[in-house]
This record gives sequence, structure tokens and C-alpha cells, in this order.
Amino acid sequence: MRSGLQLTYDNRFAASADYRDRVWKVLCREFFQRYVPEGARILDVGAGWGEFINNIVAAQRIAMDLNPAVAERLEPGVAFIHQNCA
Repeated sequence: MRSGLQLTYDNRFAASADYRDRVWKVLCREFFQRYVPEGARILDVGAGWGEFINNIVAAQRIAMDLNPAVAERLEPGVAFIHQNCA
């Protein structure tokens, strides 16, 4: 059974998941990547469904979110920390 938080994320992100991923691919490639050094370690606080952290290139990528289901959406090689981001 999915928790209230998981259902909220599903309602917020599911309908536009493919679109959001395509947008974040462009944003990361064309803008954000220039600010991330090759050996960087990135922490995505409040990672949502992981669109940013999945599309940025870094030596170490970490996603933090309160929703445990985020881990299912992360690309291989992205570490997950399940905790409140506050």
C-alpha cells in the first residue's frame, strides 16, 4: 500500500513524467552542467522524482527525499538518502 506522501508524488508528477524528464535533460546539458566540475559530488535535496540528479553528470550523485519511492526512480549509480530534508 502506498503512503499518502507517495500518492501525493504520484498525483503531482506521474502525468507529466516523460515531459519533465525531457525538460531536465535539456536544462542539465545546456545550463547546469557547466557549473558542475568533473569530479563533483552533488546532493539533490528534495529530489522529487529525481529528474535533476538523474540528468546531471558528476563523480558522485546523491538524492535526498522523504518519499521512499524516489529510490525506484533513480538511475543506477545515484545514491539515495531517505530522510526529511528540513
